[in-house]
Amino acid sequence: MKKLEFYKIGLITMVVLNLGLVSFLVFNNPQSHSHSHDGEDGHFRKRAIQILDLDKEQLKQFEELATLHHMKMIKMEDQQKELLRPYFNQLSTGDGVLNEDSRKKVSELDRQKLELTYNHFKEVNAILRPDQYPNFEIFLSQAIDELLMDEKSSPPPPHLRRNHK
Repeated sequence: MKKLEFYKIGLITMVVLNLGLVSFLVFNNPQSHSHSHDGEDGHFRKRAIQILDLDKEQLKQFEELATLHHMKMIKMEDQQKELLRPYFNQLSTGDGVLNEDSRKKVSELDRQKLELTYNHFKEVNAILRPDQYPNFEIFLSQAIDELLMDEKSSPPPPHLRRNHK
């Protein structure tokens, strides 16, 4: 009986550690931080302005929309971090109690971030003239690639490269 209990505890521990590792990699990915904070965001913002071919008034509106969106996203990311730290710190306390409420709040913030970004794209589209709509399709495609960190933009890890021996 003790052996079975030992294996159950070991399995639960491994599952929790794997979830923790995956979450750590997702939320602490250096590439994802550069997208969500100053680095890559400024670079893509410049590219977006060129793709959309904005006039001066549109540029002003776009900058306001982009800045507001960026600030809201940072606020939500900070809220998620506040929830995730204590959630994963439970692993070191050894009590084994998983806080379901924290998981739900993190999921809700993810949903809100998706909705915020979707609405941001709708707002950007709303400032365009009809002759700029084809540009929006290009912008949207590149923005989605940027958001999803499309594999085309980054090489695979060394152990997954074809020439690796």
